[in-house]
Amino acid sequence: MNLIKSVLNTMNFSLKEKNDNPTKGIVYLLNTYDTWLYDISPIEGLDFSETLDYINDNLENGIFEKYIKENILDNSHKLIVVHKPKFGLNELKDEAVNESLKNLADSLGEQEKITLQKQREAMEEFQNKEDSPEDKKTIPTLELTDVNSKFDPINREVFKKDNHAYVTHDLPTSGIDYINLVFDINHIEKSELPYVSLLTDVIGLIDTKNYDYQTLFNKIYIETGGVAITMGSYEKENEDFLNRIVTVSTKIFSENIKNATDVLKELLFNTIFTNEKRLKELINLFYSRIEMNLLDYAHQIMLNRVNSHNFVMNNFNEMTSGIDAYLFYKGLLKAELSTVLEKLKSLYDRVFNANNLVINLTSDFTNKEGLFTNLDTLVSELNQEVIEPIAYEFEPKTTKEAFIASSDVSYVSIGNDLGKYGYEYQGDATVISNILTNAYLYNEIRAKGGAYGAGMVINNKNAFATYSYRDPNVTKTIDIYKNIPTFMKGFEISEEDLKPFIIGAIGKFDPPLTERGKGLKDLDMYLRNKSYKTMEDNVEQAKNTDIDKIKNLADTLELAIEDMSLSVLSGRNNIESNKELFDTIIDLT
Repeated sequence: MNLIKSVLNTMNFSLKEKNDNPTKGIVYLLNTYDTWLYDISPIEGLDFSETLDYINDNLENGIFEKYIKENILDNSHKLIVVHKPKFGLNELKDEAVNESLKNLADSLGEQEKITLQKQREAMEEFQNKEDSPEDKKTIPTLELTDVNSKFDPINREVFKKDNHAYVTHDLPTSGIDYINLVFDINHIEKSELPYVSLLTDVIGLIDTKNYDYQTLFNKIYIETGGVAITMGSYEKENEDFLNRIVTVSTKIFSENIKNATDVLKELLFNTIFTNEKRLKELINLFYSRIEMNLLDYAHQIMLNRVNSHNFVMNNFNEMTSGIDAYLFYKGLLKAELSTVLEKLKSLYDRVFNANNLVINLTSDFTNKEGLFTNLDTLVSELNQEVIEPIAYEFEPKTTKEAFIASSDVSYVSIGNDLGKYGYEYQGDATVISNILTNAYLYNEIRAKGGAYGAGMVINNKNAFATYSYRDPNVTKTIDIYKNIPTFMKGFEISEEDLKPFIIGAIGKFDPPLTERGKGLKDLDMYLRNKSYKTMEDNVEQAKNTDIDKIKNLADTLELAIEDMSLSVLSGRNNIESNKELFDTIIDLT
């Protein structure tokens, strides 16, 4: 019964938040189709409260048990599918494809080969053909004057109390309170941070003093919309110190603050680190998850990896979601579990400290007194020991590395720190990245090269990096990256054709956000000491992008590419046939 109640509560949050989608109008429209298409009033597709009330009122009458029995257990129609892995399957498939292509080529007559060659040439001509000015004018576009350079400030109030601070945002949240507890972990040694990441993963999934982990899971979702605990980092504007944090995030209905706070206390004060069997299950689960992510998000992982050699934040990210995290969890599979549990218990007692705690609240504050009273009580029970920060040790380097994975495609990234060559980020770099992604890399790597995607990024830390996604090539893609400066120097574009690139890039500075998203954005600005003036300057710089600025950046990129780092994830054959490109090859299989 509690499981059903927790699921219903989760649904209630999802429906009220419109799946946390900032373009709520689209969600409303799609919801109307659930009834409208069947000649029922579209308004009924928007009204979910009556349905949820009906389900809640009939839980005790066995409404779900009856449905499961009739539609699942007693259903005579079913299909069982079994997927079994086979080592080396990708290589066998490649061999079969190559053999079939060879047989096909051998079977073709001379005239058929000529016809295929002409078709290939026609395709290349089509791919390289520029759209005519007349065709381009048929596409409706915005004007640069339509783009506002000013940001609407997000409402923020800061209350400092003793050793911690509240950052509040009074926004229309439909009776939902969004709470983020940001804990300072700058006193934790770098070598311990992978275990902090593990700690954030296991809390809520292991027993506490008052609940076994299964009961705890239901309790969390009955009283809240979920609790997420994550490790992260940030740098303040014009400072080099990397601040490390653990953030505990939850959302609650305002009237339920007392029960929700009790859940947070149970997680932060009463977690038990004794169950080796459960820890083993979770380590296997986390390893499986990060192993799947290794291929599902390989382009992002390689992008971060190549930046991790020059930028401290990316280096830190490696411990939570990168190759280093994968290798850490792989090592845990054979670790002494009692030792791991002792490590987690030690960190648990040190991570959740009230000193320098920032509590971020995004709410309509319909229960303001109850919210602050309960959170004040929680803070008073935290560890109050004064903490001394430790610097995060990091030494930039240039390296070229490859990672062998069970993949028949490649993910190729190069990168460098443009600041080494005197460059300072301005907003036009975001436009230039947009141009190179869509006008050059898309054509060369995706349209012609056969990859699923490719792109380039220059961010406000002066990080330059490229990526390719599900790419059949390695050396060819690297050569295309190396040709970026040459393309830029010869690039010509009219003001009219440049305009869409500018407008498309500006959207990245100020994307649409939900109320929760606005609160998180402003929290990030608060932590970093970031001003709206800086962001508005970046937008103006982007709007003033011209052909000269594009060409002027080419020389800097040329220097950066000459001394680039390289990160490639691919199958064994692709890596070993190009091993001369790499300083290091790591086998992840």
